Amino acid sequence: MKNGSECPFCSSSLNDRKLTDSEHSLAVLAKHAVNNAQALVIPKRHFTDITEIPAIELSDLINLAKRTVALLKKIDVADDFNLIANNGALAGQSIEHFHFHIIPRKEGDCPEPKYWLSEHLFNKLREIPMTELVKSSELLRKKIADLIENKASTCADETWLKIAPSCMIEGGVVFGNTNYKDVESDKSIFIGNNAIIRSGTVMYHNTKAGCNFDCGHNVLIREGSRIGDNVYVYSGTQINRDVIIGDNCIISGYLGNGSVVESNVKMFGDLIHKHENRFSSEHEPAPVIKSGAFVGWGAKVIGGVEIGENATVGAGAVVVGDVPPETTVVGVPAKPINSRS
Repeated sequence: MKNGSECPFCSSSLNDRKLTDSEHSLAVLAKHAVNNAQALVIPKRHFTDITEIPAIELSDLINLAKRTVALLKKIDVADDFNLIANNGALAGQSIEHFHFHIIPRKEGDCPEPKYWLSEHLFNKLREIPMTELVKSSELLRKKIADLIENKASTCADETWLKIAPSCMIEGGVVFGNTNYKDVESDKSIFIGNNAIIRSGTVMYHNTKAGCNFDCGHNVLIREGSRIGDNVYVYSGTQINRDVIIGDNCIISGYLGNGSVVESNVKMFGDLIHKHENRFSSEHEPAPVIKSGAFVGWGAKVIGGVEIGENATVGAGAVVVGDVPPETTVVGVPAKPINSRS
């Protein structure tokens, strides 16, 4: 069988014993098990050896293994698990399709747990009848669904939250999904590669942040907002509903509903300090961009200025004063286009 082809072991017959899945991987109850609720985590495409799996699909496989263990812990299957991958015939691989075994460990299932790879434990290996597998998987899926529904506002490892590899997320971050029915829909939360999200941050459902997203503490990002690549958001910034932010931006302050900030915009304020001496400093106020306002490519918004509702800031403009609602400003410093001064 050709590597990368559709996995014959992931046929629809596995759906009866599926626990959960992801874009590239599937977790199911094992047909041959040494303990109840033993699971397999399987790539959806066929690969014999771990070295043949593309990095994105391998990362997805490992993340699903992690999530499966977390879910089994949370529904009280077990507190401890063995994760095993037999890679090659001489390593005990009996099915030529790479997969992880997740084995729940029970008190007393082996006299010496550190010697778990022994005849004592594997003498318990049995083939589980399909009727029992189907019944067990239905029960476990129900428990998992109840868990996600009850804890969707704080649980950071469910299917509605998609976090790309190499992200750093501090404790105290909250990912909010206000409607459990949005799970696995386009209203999930997505965070791109190499993101840094610091404590106190809250991201609501249907928000997307691109690669190298970096935010300070206590940032609020409301529903429907879209943030591009290479964006830094200062601590305390509030990004309201349906805001669009382009690539390569520095964002601080307040962005109202439906406002648009094009790429390469820099908003300075709040955490830029004016040092009077080495013992004291003060915060500059942060910009406020009201609902429906548009800030063009490469503009700079400096200090505690207010850009009014549905106002427009032209590309490359430098805003150092307030912009009235429904007004278009351009230039350095930015002035209304009908201003002669």
